[in-house]
Amino acid sequence: MNTSWIRATVLATLSLIGIACGSSTPSGKTGSAGTAGTAGNGGAGGGATTAGACPKSALSILFNPMYSAYDGVHTFQIPAVVNGIDPTAIQIAWSASDPSMVALEPDSTTGGVMITMQKAGNVSIVATAGNLCGIAPLSITAATPADWMAGSDRYNSGVVLNRIPTMRGDAGPAMVDGGTTQDAKCTDCHGDTAAGPFKTVQHTPEQTGGFSDDDLMSIFQMGVVPKGGYFDATIVAYDRWQSFHKWDVGASAKGLVIYLRALTPAAQADYAIRRIPDSCPRFRVLASPLARARQTAALLGLAATVEKRLIEMDWGRYEGRTIAALREDAGFALNEARGLDFPPPGGESPRAGQARLKPLLAEIAIGHEPTLCVTHRGVIRAVYALARDWAMVGRPPDKLAPDALQIFALDDTGRPRIAQLNVALVPR
Repeated sequence: MNTSWIRATVLATLSLIGIACGSSTPSGKTGSAGTAGTAGNGGAGGGATTAGACPKSALSILFNPMYSAYDGVHTFQIPAVVNGIDPTAIQIAWSASDPSMVALEPDSTTGGVMITMQKAGNVSIVATAGNLCGIAPLSITAATPADWMAGSDRYNSGVVLNRIPTMRGDAGPAMVDGGTTQDAKCTDCHGDTAAGPFKTVQHTPEQTGGFSDDDLMSIFQMGVVPKGGYFDATIVAYDRWQSFHKWDVGASAKGLVIYLRALTPAAQADYAIRRIPDSCPRFRVLASPLARARQTAALLGLAATVEKRLIEMDWGRYEGRTIAALREDAGFALNEARGLDFPPPGGESPRAGQARLKPLLAEIAIGHEPTLCVTHRGVIRAVYALARDWAMVGRPPDKLAPDALQIFALDDTGRPRIAQLNVALVPR
């Protein structure tokens, strides 16, 4: 019999990633990052499509729209990927509507493209895969080195926190009793010099590139994430975060935005300081071909083999939208009530996802080899539904916690049953 472990966890602002591992007890019975197409000074490259030649955007580019800045001195970059396409199997070519505004280089970390700003203004980024293409607008704010310096001073040297609630605990050094203000800096809570639960929360363009300048100002001055924006409630409850994340930055609001735009893009570092618990036996590692899964494996120090069947479910026209935003549409609620047979427009139903996964589960069962799989929330829920005989209608019988391993045992045919849920990762 095989035991498969699966965990779900958050990467930046892109999606939920899962890990599965397994042990086998006989009972008688790093992947390539792909290609970003031809690089150069924003040139189209081989097979690339110009913005005007892509009348219907069929590929989902993350972020869309995207935002950056340019001051003529500092380097401003933002990574872009095509969501839901395996870059190791399908070549993606990247181009820009105005090649003079950006330089495009393959990004081996994400499997997409790294965009470097060359001037301020507006430009369209185009991705092409075969006969399909996608467009995402990129807004590049005009800035000065003085803006960057003002932001650096605020981020690294101290800001004043207004409206501090009476709080105790681990919220960070700016959390003091009483209503007085105090000097604090962003690095007190974020980054290598920080302590507390927000230490690994990154602010680089890999996390912030989908927020406009006004969005970012609202986030750090008013504690408001814009509608449709991603917030990781597993780190802190939104209402609690909102109660204290209100920073008085004076006239330096733009400078702080510019400074964040100039940070080197990097994935969330949480998994770099955590590991699989010792109770999980020795295992081989499989990973979804999507960059966020391969990044998670790498941060956990795992050498993964790409397994295409672990790719996230195809959400079709729902791709990139939050559940909260989708549920405002009456048509979505009716579709969601179909459970396993709920097909996102142009996408893959959970039952179809299960059909894709069953042969893989059977292979793991036959091989009797401990296996850990780095995959996605949709995949995890599909396996969970098989194990629980849940039709995916209404709330699930169990809550699958983020940042935890979900353990499944497989019979000789590969059918899963729940062995243990929500096994936490441990500090290194």
